[in-house]
Amino acid sequence: MKLRNLILTLCLLLVAFASNGQDQKLKMFVKNGIAHMQINDANDAELVDSVLVSCGFAKIDIYAGSVNLKSKLNWTIFSWEKNSIELTKPLTDFTGSIDSETSLLLKVLKTSPEYAQSTRAFGYNEKSILHIRTLNNGLTRFELRGFTESKDVFLSGSFINWSTLKLPMIKNSAGWQVDIDLPFGVHTYKFIVDGNWITDPNNSQTENDNYGHVNSVYVRPNHTFKLAGNERTKKVLLAASFTDWDNHPAKMKKTLVGWELEVYLANGTYPYKYIVDGNWITDPSNPDKRSDAEGNDNSFLSIGDPVLFRLSEQEKSNHVVLTGSFNNWNEGELVMEKKRNAWEIQYVLSPGNYEYKYIVDGRWYLPKNCEITSGANEETNCVLALEPNKTFRLDGFESARDVRISGSFNNWTNPGYTLKKVEGGWEIKLHLDPGKYPYQFVVDDQWTPDPKNPQFEINEYGGKNSIVWLGL
Repeated sequence: MKLRNLILTLCLLLVAFASNGQDQKLKMFVKNGIAHMQINDANDAELVDSVLVSCGFAKIDIYAGSVNLKSKLNWTIFSWEKNSIELTKPLTDFTGSIDSETSLLLKVLKTSPEYAQSTRAFGYNEKSILHIRTLNNGLTRFELRGFTESKDVFLSGSFINWSTLKLPMIKNSAGWQVDIDLPFGVHTYKFIVDGNWITDPNNSQTENDNYGHVNSVYVRPNHTFKLAGNERTKKVLLAASFTDWDNHPAKMKKTLVGWELEVYLANGTYPYKYIVDGNWITDPSNPDKRSDAEGNDNSFLSIGDPVLFRLSEQEKSNHVVLTGSFNNWNEGELVMEKKRNAWEIQYVLSPGNYEYKYIVDGRWYLPKNCEITSGANEETNCVLALEPNKTFRLDGFESARDVRISGSFNNWTNPGYTLKKVEGGWEIKLHLDPGKYPYQFVVDDQWTPDPKNPQFEINEYGGKNSIVWLGL
């Protein structure tokens, strides 16, 4: 049984190497009861040093190049050539199925997790989840209770792109546990118990992944909504832009001093209200209140660093308002303040592409310094690409007067976003969330697929839309 587990361990390690891009530099295999480890790039000093030290060789031995040199963990240097090193170890010399030595190797081979940020803007745990908690050191502990007869248990989830071997759990008297550096956000996860994927039996919060599978869900919150008092109140709901107001309000939990709800919110600015036994109220503890387009007062919460909007060419005006797609083009909410012969306002936004304009003394005004615009004539808006991560480039067409781009990322706006003329062609930088995006360039009103992009799909008109995938 032990030999079988060791062979399984080495097979799992081989999968781990391959899944992390290490299959060319390092390989493991079993032959005649001997484990072989090959380092296929002996010139990679960092890799060689890390692997040999983790296999028990002293640093003084690392570059001796001595064949048959044996380490304190019983690894032997079987061969050492110009471009490769091969180590061997009898399976009988391993101490367990996933021992400390193997764990060290996983870390050495850079398979330690790089945790992915959540892509969702809002979430909360509908019920208390006591077996997942944040520790005093900032790490989050996941526990799987029971399964004490199991041999190997791993945690996998969206936060490590569903890798299967990056998070081995440690057995304790009550079950299994692992501590990870979990970002704030909405996360889906599962446990892998002796090769079998299972949802968390102690967490009823699940969701379908659209591929016929069900995953457990855990939210690490970054903000707590609190409403003091109201001891005799029966129910308090949180309604906000992120809950689609009263379409999906979140139920708050009663405490000894009032009501509260821990939530995750992505960076941005959010209007919200409480519904107290059916009555809508603003947050009495929050002084930031603004009127919406219908004249209703809402409380406002900002998460993240603000963006400074500054208009300097209208210093003689009396009243300036910022409005845009980020606040549903509200014409009275974001009144700007005059500072240093310019109008300024700070507003928190999450990464994305936003259209905006100013209202100066009652008239809509397009600033002169827009690098990107959308629309035409009186419908022209300025476009802010916050934290751009994708560059679209169209080579040539140097005699064109106007080059734009339109696609699913801007709802196929016609005319689309303007490209800037650069050396050898045209260019625009935008922010795109992970996903698939069809698009076309519009050159002097002529729609054309991206000539440098071989990926395309046929659209409903029989033409071609170019396709770009991001983060998948």
